[in-house]
Formats: sequence, C-alpha cells, structure tokens
Amino acid sequence: MVLYSNPKYLEWKGVEEMHHDATRWMSELQFLENEHRFLEDLLGTYFLKLSSEKYYDEGKSIAQELSVIGDQIKPYIDEVRSHNNELEVLIDGVDQPFEEKEVKATHRMLQDKIVHFISQFNELKLKLYVVVQEIMKESKAKHLLK
Repeated sequence: MVLYSNPKYLEWKGVEEMHHDATRWMSELQFLENEHRFLEDLLGTYFLKLSSEKYYDEGKSIAQELSVIGDQIKPYIDEVRSHNNELEVLIDGVDQPFEEKEVKATHRMLQDKIVHFISQFNELKLKLYVVVQEIMKESKAKHLLK
C-alpha cells in the first residue's frame, strides 16, 4: 500500500500516459534482462583475467553486483506488469477516488524505482566495460610485443 500526502500532486498524468510509461518500462526491463545475460557472458569470457591479483577485488565486486541486479530484474518486471493491470481502476467508469489515488501514487513511486534501477545497472555496466577494456588493451599490447 502506498501512502500519498498531496492529492493535487497525484493529478499529474493521464491513464494513457501512465500506460505508455509502464509499457516503456517493461520494454526497458526486458532489454536489461538480455543485456544482463550478455554481461554475465562477458564476465565469464574474461573470468581468468578478472581473477588475477590485479583485477580480483574489482572483478569480485562487479560479479556480486551483477548477481544482485540480475535477481532484481524479474521482480521489477512483475511489479510493472501488475501496475499496468491496476491502471484499469482509472478507466473502469466506477468512482473509486481512494483506489485511483493509490494507483497514481504507485505509478510515481514505481517511476522513481525504475529510473534508479536503470541508473544503477548502467553504472555497473560501465564499470565492467572499463575493466574489460583495460584487460583487452593489456592483451593486445602483449600480442604486439611478441
């Protein structure tokens, strides 16, 4: 249950726009699911190098964060799907002011959570790319020296 404090603040979006938001979030989360699998494969590809003394701490941290974030994607997808179904309260023609305000408050909270989650995912992705890029440069330099 979401508690809201200012009913006027909740009059900020129409049901069509909220449905569009939920559809976009669902698409982004499903893409993150695929991207997560790619990042796990990338991590696996460079596992030996990431296990070296130089990269061990950072590699371990990235692997742990990737695991935690990966476990959060499916619950977010389920939460967005459920919320999208709850939007029906806004268009069913029945006057339910409390329920309607609850759905709007949930939408705002969910929007903040999704934006934050995607931001966290992108930060983690950047950390992994930076480390892998450094490993690739080192490998390339070693091959050039041979």
